[in-house]
Amino acid sequence: MKICNTFLLYLLIFCPVMAQENVTIPAPPSEKPKLPSPEVVKKMMEEYDLKEFVFSTEGLTKEEVEYYLRLYRSAGIPVSTLPPAEVEYPLNVTLPYQEPIKFIIKSLAWNGEYWLIGGVQNVSNRGAWKWSPLLLKYDGKTLTDLSDNLNLTNCQIDKIAWNGKYWLLRCSFESYGGIVKYDGRKFSELPLSTSCVSLFEWNGSCWLIACRYPAHLFIYDGRKVKKIESNLSRVYSITLADGGWVIAGKDEEGARKLLNFDGRQFHERVGIDVAVEKMVWNGKYLLIAGWGKLYRYDGARLQDLTQAAGFGDERISALAWNGRYWLIGGAEGSLKRYDGNEFENLASNLRRIEEIAWNGEYWLIVGEDGKIVMFDGENFYNISEDIKIRNIEVLGWNGNYWLVGGYNALKRYDGKLVEDLTSEIVHAGRNTGDFYAIIVAAAVILILLAAIIGRKL
Repeated sequence: MKICNTFLLYLLIFCPVMAQENVTIPAPPSEKPKLPSPEVVKKMMEEYDLKEFVFSTEGLTKEEVEYYLRLYRSAGIPVSTLPPAEVEYPLNVTLPYQEPIKFIIKSLAWNGEYWLIGGVQNVSNRGAWKWSPLLLKYDGKTLTDLSDNLNLTNCQIDKIAWNGKYWLLRCSFESYGGIVKYDGRKFSELPLSTSCVSLFEWNGSCWLIACRYPAHLFIYDGRKVKKIESNLSRVYSITLADGGWVIAGKDEEGARKLLNFDGRQFHERVGIDVAVEKMVWNGKYLLIAGWGKLYRYDGARLQDLTQAAGFGDERISALAWNGRYWLIGGAEGSLKRYDGNEFENLASNLRRIEEIAWNGEYWLIVGEDGKIVMFDGENFYNISEDIKIRNIEVLGWNGNYWLVGGYNALKRYDGKLVEDLTSEIVHAGRNTGDFYAIIVAAAVILILLAAIIGRKL
C-alpha cells in the first residue's frame, strides 16, 4: 500500500487520539494519556521522515495542550498544534500562534524578476471553513494573487523552485501530493505515477523528483517524465553536489546508504547509520545531518563529526555555508560555527533554531515563536520586534531585501526597515461562499418585497 508522507502528517494533525498499547507516558492531571510518549513520537518521526510533530487540539483541554507541548519540547521534539479547520482557534492558551489562522506562508523563491510565494489559506465557502492553496506573485511593488488559477483545493504550496525557464511547485496536504509546473502563463500538473511527492532538485538540464516512502524516482526534462528504477525502499534526502545528485536512502534490505546518480546510473558510495534529514554542499564537501548525527563527506571519505560537534542527542535542525564557515543549529537552541577544522559554540539566546540563511553580509537565524536574530559574525542582534511575525516559516534574499513569511504575515526587510505586506494579501481569508449566500439572501428579500408590493397593488 502506498503511503504518502503528507498523508501521514495529515493523520498526525487531525487524529490526535491514538490507540496505544504498552505505551507508558506520565499522564496530565486527572487524565489518561491521549497522545504518544516522546519515545514513540521520535520513532514515528524517523520512520516516516517527519520534520515536526503536529497534533490537533480537538478533544484536548487547555491544560492538556500545555502539558503535551512542554512534554515534547523538553524531549527536543519540534512540535506545534493545529486547530480544527472548521472553527477558529478555541483555546485561550499561549501557543505558536494566538489569533485565528487566515493564511500561512510556507515557501518562496526569486527568479530575478519577481517572487513566487506559496502557502495555505483558510477560506470560507458558504460558512464552512476549509484549507485552500495560496499562491502569490510579488515584483517588489505589487502582490498579485494566482491562487484561483491553480484549480486545486485542500492542499498547500510548500516548496517552490525556479530553473531559469519555469517554476515547479510542490502541492501537498491530506492524501494529495504532486508537482505543478508554471511557465509564467499557465499551470500544468506533472503526470507522475504516484501522488506522494516530497523532493525535487535541478541539475542544469533536468529535475530529479522523489517520493520519500515508498521510494519513487523520476526524471523530468521539461517535456516528459521518466520513471527511474532503483533498489531503494526509502529516500531521505537529495541534493546536487559536484554536478551530480547525491541521494541518501535505504535499500530493500534496510541498509542506509549514500548514492550518486548521474541521470542514468546509480553509484553506491558509502553506508551511513542515520536517517539523513539535511545535506548541504559547499563546493568541496557535503555536511550531512540526522538526529544527533553529523558527517562530512567529500565523495571518497565519510568522516563522523558527531562527537566533535557536541550536539549530543539534540536534533540538528539547520545548517548553512557562507563561503568561509558553517553555522549549524539545533532543535534545543545550540548553535555552532564550523570552519572545516574546529567547532565553536555560539550563544544566540534562541530556544530552538529552525532556519539559518546568509545574504553575503550577515546571517538571519530563525527560532521558535517568531524569534529571529541577525548575526554579523561577531555579535547577535534581536530583530524579533522589528519583524513581528508570530511564527516564521520561511525567508529568502533576492540581492536587495529579504522576504519573511509565516502565520498571518508577510514582511519585507532590507536590514534596516521593515515593510508589512500582510494587508495586501487580500485573497487570504476571503469568504467566497459567503458572497453567494449574500446574493441568495438579497434575491429572497427582493422576491418578498415584490410579493408585498403586488398585494398592495
